[in-house]
Amino acid sequence: MTTDGLPTGRVTKCPRCGGTGTVEYSTRSVFGLNVQRLRKSKGWTQEELARAAQVTRPQLANIESGRSGTTLDGLTRFAEALGVSADQLLKVPDDE
Repeated sequence: MTTDGLPTGRVTKCPRCGGTGTVEYSTRSVFGLNVQRLRKSKGWTQEELARAAQVTRPQLANIESGRSGTTLDGLTRFAEALGVSADQLLKVPDDE
């Protein structure tokens, strides 16, 4: 468990910087990184995704940075807005 009480795991490649080595991650940080990656792959601004997912832009910024999470309803809204399944938003990126 991380200090914020979220489940942890290990990955050998950092999903944020691409560096190698063993790093800790939390569900919150993985969710935020996946949201950010998918948003950027669509060419959307934070404002555009925030509007589609029915959150404020500052809330989205906090989610993408891992400072805050979302509710189950929020997870569903993000998945629908991004056109992916909810489990894809919670999946640790594969090592490349």
